[in-house]
Amino acid sequence: MKKLIIIITTITSVSCGQSKEVVQALEEVQYIKSWINEDLHSGVMDSTYAEYYLKALNKTENLLIKEITN
Repeated sequence: MKKLIIIITTITSVSCGQSKEVVQALEEVQYIKSWINEDLHSGVMDSTYAEYYLKALNKTENLLIKEITN
């Protein structure tokens, strides 16, 4: 939830085109994370794969957040 608040605050302060693309990429990563969580909880995806993908997506999300806030 904290990340979501930070992201929303950051999105409202973004003005250049490149930052908008980074924000869009960040939103896509978050959508994918939610899909993986849904698949994990519904039993469609094995927990080993889900953990691997979520770990990679969390790293990507953190890098994108750093890019936006710099």
